[in-house]
Amino acid sequence: LSESVLLARDSREGRPFRPRRIAALAAGLLLTAALAVVLQVSVAGALGQRLPRVTLTWVPNDADARAALAAALSSSRGPEAHVAARELAEDAIRRSPISPQGLRALGVVESAPGGSAERALAIMTEAQRLSRRELQTQIWWIESFLRAGDLPAVMRQFDVALRSASGGRDTLFSLLATAAADPRLAEPLKERMLSDPHWARPFMEHMIDSGLNPVRTVYFAQGFLHASEPDDL
Repeated sequence: LSESVLLARDSREGRPFRPRRIAALAAGLLLTAALAVVLQVSVAGALGQRLPRVTLTWVPNDADARAALAAALSSSRGPEAHVAARELAEDAIRRSPISPQGLRALGVVESAPGGSAERALAIMTEAQRLSRRELQTQIWWIESFLRAGDLPAVMRQFDVALRSASGGRDTLFSLLATAAADPRLAEPLKERMLSDPHWARPFMEHMIDSGLNPVRTVYFAQGFLHASEPDDL
């Protein structure tokens, strides 16, 4: 019989509790509690980013899952989604002040109509300071500089993103290829490629494979590819 059953039987029959049984029951309860904590941590680690809603049913206070859900809601349209995103993001930041995803979600909400552009800029500056590997933060900055018409800053931000963002290179290449159609960006991009960053050759491959802008592709290839090195790509 289990120790809990034996203790219950002793209680009904008026027998004194045996210290060994009490210790065994306490150890069992501690083990159960420890296993529950391990399960919560495992669920949060495995599903926090991919399935934040599922994670929060198991671990309601997980900061990463709350930040991930806030980020998903911040990209939705409608005031209700943004209100929920703001609450989740602010709570995630309170629980984990160094959460770049939580800061990014809050910055996106602030940059939407009805928010504070000044506060959004400050929040996104902090998000990038914390981590340059957060892809969506980098994309936010690229789009922000594009809207402002600051093309040198656009090129610098693309370079930062391609050097440091975690994953998403294909997404960045597609954005860069689209932006490169603007003649004002073509020259800064060509100059940056001539410095031979590690992403330049893969980007040329992307331009060639996509076939979307052959004229611009030839323009970038001039001075970058060399006839003496036919296997450059």
